Amino acid sequence: MVEKSLVVKFDAKVQALLARARLRVTPRATSFRQGEHPSPIRAKGIEPSDLRPYVPGDDVRRIDWKAFLRSRTLVVRQFEEERNANITLFVDTSASMGIGTPSKLEVARFVAAAIAFVAMRQHDVVESILFAFAQGAAPSFQTLWHPEGWPSWLGTIESAKASGKTDFEGAVKSFVQKGSQRSLAVVISDLLAPGFPQGFRLLTSRGHELHVIAIACDADESPPVEGAIEVIDSESGERLHVEVDESMRQALRQAIRAHREACRESVQRMGGTYVEVNVAMKPEVIVQRIFGGRA
Repeated sequence: MVEKSLVVKFDAKVQALLARARLRVTPRATSFRQGEHPSPIRAKGIEPSDLRPYVPGDDVRRIDWKAFLRSRTLVVRQFEEERNANITLFVDTSASMGIGTPSKLEVARFVAAAIAFVAMRQHDVVESILFAFAQGAAPSFQTLWHPEGWPSWLGTIESAKASGKTDFEGAVKSFVQKGSQRSLAVVISDLLAPGFPQGFRLLTSRGHELHVIAIACDADESPPVEGAIEVIDSESGERLHVEVDESMRQALRQAIRAHREACRESVQRMGGTYVEVNVAMKPEVIVQRIFGGRA
């Protein structure tokens, strides 16, 4: 049975939230195309950025006469050129993302679609990278340039299946090797694999702004079974015989939380931001959470 996608739950509440949401990026993540974000380049734009003393040769139309009346000093307005941003979405589609109701992958799709929807409204360029390596396959890249491409882009996100192993570091290496421009790199994953701090480090070392959205699920921390069972790793296929009791659940819970905390600290050390959402949250709560520091 195919799950009903959370993406179709852009109901009235979610749409109202997305209409007010904004993606704010640092000037280094802007591109050469005109958009809605401040760039590091001074220009004759429409958004005043700062004032400086008038010098002979300046355009007299840029003199701030109100400031002159206050201080009796001639100053001119400087402007920031507004450009669009490059948004890169790294979406984890590995086998572990298939766990939960709704699954972590369904929530990841919803999060990716919400961010892309807001970015598209701001005239930003969105590149999505679906990463889960199966038998050496490369990660899937797709770019959303304009609203006309939305149905195709969304179709690719919706058709992604949870399978294969997690190789985030490998996906980042493929991304940087193709010479991508600096961007706001948004990582959407359950983070339940090694290699994430190394991937974060590689992204930030290449000038990308980092934002991580961790998808949590109660079933990861508390298996709904009891007694002696055989566990099969959803990504590697490795089999392990374990005894499931409360002490085992507690140890598992502590290990997962310690791992995610290490990822969070790694992100923050690199100047990035970290948000965690749970599959049990309502769609509007997820939207509020992911745009909390950026809306």
